[in-house]
Amino acid sequence: MITAWSNQLRAGHVKAAARYFDLPVIVQNASPVYRLTSQKDVLEFNRTLPCGAHVVKTLAGDRYTVATFVLTERPGSPGCGATGKLAATAFLLRHGKISEWRRVLVPPPLGPASNLKQPPLQS
Repeated sequence: MITAWSNQLRAGHVKAAARYFDLPVIVQNASPVYRLTSQKDVLEFNRTLPCGAHVVKTLAGDRYTVATFVLTERPGSPGCGATGKLAATAFLLRHGKISEWRRVLVPPPLGPASNLKQPPLQS
């Protein structure tokens, strides 16, 4: 579902992307929390997203699924301005639709951080 939504948005099919959202839906995109209660509001929210997005990783938790995306240009947008950068969103899914969409920090890579230098142990 998350991939299908991002594929529609990336292709510039904003109306189709909006159909993946439940009503009401909570959205937060580096902004206050908004509760959208109409399909018109959901359509406008999707229209205001300046970038398309390609899913590169998902991480499912007990309640939310966090998807990490590579941002892309998308038809119908004045310009992304962040093409190639990573972004992440926490999704709460209900009845096969998106009931919460919250921008979050990009999670760190999974696994050991082998490229980080550890300070020597003091005795």
